[in-house]
Amino acid sequence: MLTSENNLLILYGSQTGQSEAIAKLIEERCIRLGICTRLFVLNDYEKKYWLEKEPLVVLICSSTGDGDPPDNAAIFVRRIARRSLQENFLRDTQFALLGML
Repeated sequence: MLTSENNLLILYGSQTGQSEAIAKLIEERCIRLGICTRLFVLNDYEKKYWLEKEPLVVLICSSTGDGDPPDNAAIFVRRIARRSLQENFLRDTQFALLGML
C-alpha cells in the first residue's frame, strides 16, 4: 500500500477532456483502493513542484493539431524538452505514460 510519503501523482494534459476524464477515473479507482493520490493539470503542477522529486507518476496526455501538446501541457512539455536537463533526471521516478491521439 502506498503511504502519504510515497503517494501516486497523476498528471494530465487535455485539449478535449478525454485525458482529463481518464486521469480522474484513475484517481477515483485509487481512492477506492486506499491509495493516496494527487491530481494536477500538467501546467499547474510545474508551477510549484519538480517532477524528478516524485517517486510514482502516472502521466496522461493527448496531442492536438500536428502532434502538438494541448494548451494546458505546453509549459510542461517545454520544460521536459530543455537540453539543460540532466539525461538521468528521472532516475528515481517510477512512471507510466499514456499518450492519447
